[in-house]
Amino acid sequence: MLQLAQLILLSLFLIHFAASAEIGARDSPSIPGGTNDPILAPGLTRDFFGNRTLARIKDAIYGTRDVSYFVVGDLAIIDRDVIYGTVNQLRLHDIKINPSILNDNSQVIKEGRSLSVFSNAAWPSATVTYRYESDATATMLIPIVDAAIARWRSSAPWLTFTRLTPNNSAAANGVTTIRATQCGGCNSHIGYANAPRVMNLQQSCPTNPGRCGVNEATHEFGHLLGK
Repeated sequence: MLQLAQLILLSLFLIHFAASAEIGARDSPSIPGGTNDPILAPGLTRDFFGNRTLARIKDAIYGTRDVSYFVVGDLAIIDRDVIYGTVNQLRLHDIKINPSILNDNSQVIKEGRSLSVFSNAAWPSATVTYRYESDATATMLIPIVDAAIARWRSSAPWLTFTRLTPNNSAAANGVTTIRATQCGGCNSHIGYANAPRVMNLQQSCPTNPGRCGVNEATHEFGHLLGK
């Protein structure tokens, strides 16, 4: 009886979620080969991941924890494929650097919360807005991104993905810029924010060859959707 009640409640939740016109990424499309965790950073060898820095951060989802991160451009990547934010934002959250973060009345924690990427916020009107950083990037990534989007649309048909043109690398609030950063791995911000979002889908790397394909792009869209 308890299990039946739980199933009914779950069904009601999913119906409400599907009709809510907001994205929370509860339903993940299947990935051929049966893996739920594809190669997240092809081309990034142990030497690359060995060049990491440790930080102790606090966020609304996971609480206080120790993380290691590496840097792509000015972005700090944690958990192998999650863009935390800029290096400066991560340092703002670092309790070892800013012990006052543990004090809820401190200015640091107020600023830190406003920057946190772990809000799991839904995309307004169930619409992910994205663009490619350049014409060359679009040429390389459109087949991969379109295939990944098709998987998500098949699993969650109420989602909408709106591509902005022309291609542009300028940051814009609420818009995801898709890049093919050389040697940048496969990574993405988590969820929506009224701030610039980024998804990196590496296609080349002279020192550590590897590329992000449809499986990896599908996985990164899961993060972007808030999972």
